[in-house]
Amino acid sequence: MQIPRRIVRVVMSAALLFAASHARAQQKSAATAKESPPVDYPAAMIGWDEDDQPMRIAAARLLCRDGDYGTALAVLPAAGDSEPALVDRVRQRVVEVARLRTLLLERAKSKKLRIAPVVGGKRRGGTVVGFTADELTLRNRSDTFNLPLSVLSAANLENELRKHKLVTKTDWQCAWLRWLAGDKPSKALRHMVSTAPETRVLRDDLALRPKDSALVAADLARILQLTPATQQAAAFDQMEWLVGVIATHRNHALFADRIAGLKQCVKALAQRAFSLTDRRCLSLTIDFEPAADGKVSIRYDGGRLPLLQDFRYDAALTKACLKNWSKLATSLHTFEAKDGVAELVGRGVYSWPIPVHGPLTMELGFQISGSGRWGLLMGAREDGAMLRVSMAGVMSLWDPKTRLSDELGKTSIVNIGQTYRLRLEFDGKGKATSYLNDQKVAVATKLGTLVRGRIALMTCCSQWLSVKWLKISGTLDMTASTELRGVFVRKILGRIKW
Repeated sequence: MQIPRRIVRVVMSAALLFAASHARAQQKSAATAKESPPVDYPAAMIGWDEDDQPMRIAAARLLCRDGDYGTALAVLPAAGDSEPALVDRVRQRVVEVARLRTLLLERAKSKKLRIAPVVGGKRRGGTVVGFTADELTLRNRSDTFNLPLSVLSAANLENELRKHKLVTKTDWQCAWLRWLAGDKPSKALRHMVSTAPETRVLRDDLALRPKDSALVAADLARILQLTPATQQAAAFDQMEWLVGVIATHRNHALFADRIAGLKQCVKALAQRAFSLTDRRCLSLTIDFEPAADGKVSIRYDGGRLPLLQDFRYDAALTKACLKNWSKLATSLHTFEAKDGVAELVGRGVYSWPIPVHGPLTMELGFQISGSGRWGLLMGAREDGAMLRVSMAGVMSLWDPKTRLSDELGKTSIVNIGQTYRLRLEFDGKGKATSYLNDQKVAVATKLGTLVRGRIALMTCCSQWLSVKWLKISGTLDMTASTELRGVFVRKILGRIKW
């Protein structure tokens, strides 16, 4: 007895949820372990049901219209399902049209013939110099260029087949392609002999109007046929396409019944799309390109949005790092642009989302508006650990893991309204040095476990700190790849209203 596919999907969903829970537990117990491989792409979880056949036939026709013959054949039900004669006829037509396209391209390549498909409303003509399963290469007088093979859609293919005399307008292949391209059955069939048997059969089949769900079914077929890319950039494009398709069809029954499987498909592609050297994956808005080894050099201007968007209020770090600091009259905290600078006030920690390690340099250009407590943080963690540099360059260290507690450097007067340059340098081993206007203030040679963690800006003051610029030079912490990949995957999943 065959198990209904809906039951299979439920069982597989439960298994995948268990596996995901187990994987999260393993990640918590081994935070610095090597990044786990991406999950499998679970096409089996979103397969077709028995009552999907009408939509599958309609989808095959639509895919054939777009020149995607491989997916069109894959979406058709197997022989022996209901209406096998209709399914077989559609299959034979798809196979025949695919054969004619190959014949056209082989002849055009061997005889150096010109084809001119219409692409985006404009004709792109050239001599055929090569083609693959996905791409067509043409050459004209000025250059050689590539087009996706799908440009030979029903309308373009019918025109080229007649132009090169591989079919005539009285052949059923032309009628089929014209109908796929949008002609009404009567117009598509007008050149065929009306009494011929193939005309009657084709007329009856074309009278079966495409289902309204043809596009939805065609997109589901494309998802089922998708092979996850091995290259990160290609996987990112696949992920963006999949997210867009699911967001479009989310409420259709074909997709609503497969939510668990579709989530896993998105997760599988998002994990493959993640890279520490692709800024699109790092939850940053600043325009920069990490080097292949993870090194970054970034400058934030105070009055620009990237600084305000990339340094975000961190409730967990605020609670941990400021728990022993006196509370203000109000719990409000603000980091906003004003008069060309970013103004920081209140009680809070604003962390950068990407862990970095040394060598690391942070430089802050600032002005104060009164007395208060602000700071640059390095090695900040949710257990309260942090290395803090005050606006005068004094360095405070607290590491609960090693019970390190120290304050280094001599405080100096920082004048209201004057611009200062505060710099923290960490050599990547065990030495940190602070400078104020290029004058050395403090040196720490015992850092405990503060060599890793978040970098952040902090405030615990009712006076404004005006940030004019912030520079960061360092190396992305590759050991945090698993954590950051998880953040990226959750962000991508959050773009869809499941």
